[in-house]
Amino acid sequence: MTVGEEFSRLVDIMRRLRRECPWDRAQTHESLRAYLLEETYEVLHTLDAGGYDGLCEELGDLMLQVVFHAEIADEVGRFGMEDVLSSINDKLVRRHPHVFGDKEAETPADVVRQWESIKSVQESKPSSLAGVPAALPALVKAVRVLTKIRQTGVDPFGGVASDDEARRWLDRLSDAVGKQDAVTAVRAAGVLSLFVAEMADRAGVNAEDALRATVTRLGDAFREQERSLKEDGRSFADLSDEELNRIAAKVLAACEEG
Repeated sequence: MTVGEEFSRLVDIMRRLRRECPWDRAQTHESLRAYLLEETYEVLHTLDAGGYDGLCEELGDLMLQVVFHAEIADEVGRFGMEDVLSSINDKLVRRHPHVFGDKEAETPADVVRQWESIKSVQESKPSSLAGVPAALPALVKAVRVLTKIRQTGVDPFGGVASDDEARRWLDRLSDAVGKQDAVTAVRAAGVLSLFVAEMADRAGVNAEDALRATVTRLGDAFREQERSLKEDGRSFADLSDEELNRIAAKVLAACEEG
């Protein structure tokens, strides 16, 4: 079957499920939010693991969520799947005049500047920050906001030694923790995280991916220690403080590997 035929088949299947399956019929935009997020992270997990054999299936699961939402909207006359497709097709053509029109763009930076101009002038965006989802993970959102601000010519970190500032805010956070000053700790942790995101982005590193990979190593190392204890017929409750500290050191060391 062609791409168009398979896509039409998916839409038809979804429509039938909405008519005949009690679970699918009961879903709403709100109830599907968790599934949309879950399927997105499943795709990211597959990419992180390099498991490209499973990527096809995970992308299909994510596409189902798009079709599901479009079908729910179509049932009440808001818009249909054809409107979703028309919208993205028109946007791609409109935002790529260097491909579909007579504009020129030699570098990725040229393309980005052109996009921002199109969004501001043709699409009448109310702000240069319009389009940054409020629910983005914080580190991802930090980089997106900083990038969009820089595209206007304003650089919040211009002339600032980010590494020195990061150390200064780390000291403030440490001091606030020692004084149990929650208000200062929140502010210091937030600014420090912003500097970390900015420095990682400057190094070409996705801070969100880096943190997720580190947390995965942390969890894997902990589970390995947990399994080892169970094989010996013991649990963490059976360990002395010295043994717990040794395990803690091993788990933390695993975060620094890879």
